[in-house]
Amino acid sequence: MTVSLDPTLFASMLNADVEVIAFTATPDGQGGATFEDAVLRTVRGRMRPLTPAERMSAGRLEVDFSHVLYVEAGDEPAAGQSVRLKDRPGQRYRVVENVEPSYAGHHVGVQLMREHHPGEEASS
Repeated sequence: MTVSLDPTLFASMLNADVEVIAFTATPDGQGGATFEDAVLRTVRGRMRPLTPAERMSAGRLEVDFSHVLYVEAGDEPAAGQSVRLKDRPGQRYRVVENVEPSYAGHHVGVQLMREHHPGEEASS
């Protein structure tokens, strides 16, 4: 028996604005560049930390991710980009990989790793 999540129901579960961020270089006119983060776009999504069972499974597979972000298909950020919840701009997550959990093609799970910065306490 195959159970499929209705696309309308899935869209109603997206509860956060997520900013997709990329590291960009802007020429400074003198042969160098200024490097900064740029918000590429904002998408609707739903983020959650891994469950204990998922952490164990990821560890066995030597896959390094801490959170999963669900977005509509076509809105997913690319591996190497970063995301942050719009209402929590200090917490950033690096995109590790996109997976397609729905089998219906209407949403994508994005595996994320929390980025920690020097002096920041390591917590989820």
